[in-house]
Amino acid sequence: MTNSPSTANQSFLVAVVLRATENRDLTISNIKQIFSMKPAHWTLAVQVVGERKDEATLRLIDSLGLPINTVTAAGNSSWVRVMKKVVTQFPQDAQATLWVGSSCALKSDAFMRIEEYRKQYPNGILVGQFLDEATGLIGAGGYRNSKLLSRSGELAFAETLPRDVVAFDDQLVLIPKSASDAIGQRTSIWRHISHNRFYVSAAKAKRIGCFAIPGYLGTYSG
Repeated sequence: MTNSPSTANQSFLVAVVLRATENRDLTISNIKQIFSMKPAHWTLAVQVVGERKDEATLRLIDSLGLPINTVTAAGNSSWVRVMKKVVTQFPQDAQATLWVGSSCALKSDAFMRIEEYRKQYPNGILVGQFLDEATGLIGAGGYRNSKLLSRSGELAFAETLPRDVVAFDDQLVLIPKSASDAIGQRTSIWRHISHNRFYVSAAKAKRIGCFAIPGYLGTYSG
């Protein structure tokens, strides 16, 4: 364990970034779960990033009546610019950032599991693991190795204890304020290369751990 446990149930403000997907049902389901399944002491500042071409999904999100800010991107070419804009809109007193990807279906206890391990590793970057139902194996999560300037690597599987990883996918990642203050957010073009390997390397240079949470926090559709 890298840090002593934090005090239980203190108010905790989380800046959430969720990427909308063409799978409208999955996007809406994940948004609803973020609000309904979060730990009671979490307060959320949620931003949903979607494609301009998918206006129907964005309108549906607005119709939910939830406190969400929607941000639009014009394809992957503008993704870095949009992410940098999103980060500037985080509340200054946010205590962590939760990045939620577009290819995962979350389990109902996903956020409680994150909170459980956040208390144990309050300064660590925490990565969720996801089951690929087609193969019955891990489909997304942290990596035991990752090749330089390549999106290839071998996924690590944390079965019963958190596992140290050298890179991670984008599906569910909690970054505490202490980490983002030290190394920034994962908004540069380098996050697209080597599964955020450069971000993890920067974290470890500052003695910040990066851990896969044991078990599966949902399923992954690839």
